[in-house]
Amino acid sequence: MDLYKLLGILEPPLHPKDVPTDKELLAFATEVTPLPKDYEQFIKRYGTGCIDGFIWIYNPTSDNDHLSLPKQMERQLSVMRDVFGADDHLPYDVRVGGEKLLPFGSTENGDLLLWLKLGTPESWTVVVLDAKLWLHESYDLCMTEFLFGMLTGVLRSKIFPVDFPSPCPVFVAEG
Repeated sequence: MDLYKLLGILEPPLHPKDVPTDKELLAFATEVTPLPKDYEQFIKRYGTGCIDGFIWIYNPTSDNDHLSLPKQMERQLSVMRDVFGADDHLPYDVRVGGEKLLPFGSTENGDLLLWLKLGTPESWTVVVLDAKLWLHESYDLCMTEFLFGMLTGVLRSKIFPVDFPSPCPVFVAEG
């Protein structure tokens, strides 16, 4: 899915914050990991901010440690390793060197949004992991399709609150 369906229901800010350049995205892809194209399109159009007062998407160029993609990747994977260790409760590999999950966002409730890294970045799917790291849901969708589905009510998550989304979702640029 391209970004245009999402743009139809979620207006981007006039002055997005922390918009990465193509050079910065290429450096991140080379030095850390490639990213899905829909994510790159999203972050270049919206920048850093909050979707409907609930979902935060991490940004590779944010100076805010809580919204920085590299910092949150490290932090969230470390927490998952500490919690799960050898436990097989989570059906995904989070061991060092075996990471198949990549955090890309979080919610006001502390839930995590992750990609399940199988295949090329364009085929990665979305995983929602609740704040207690107990419940998880998987969506065979790219990030923008997932967001579009959640914001239109086509998709429902048992992890997200029943009052999400609002009738008129908004994106607020913040850093």
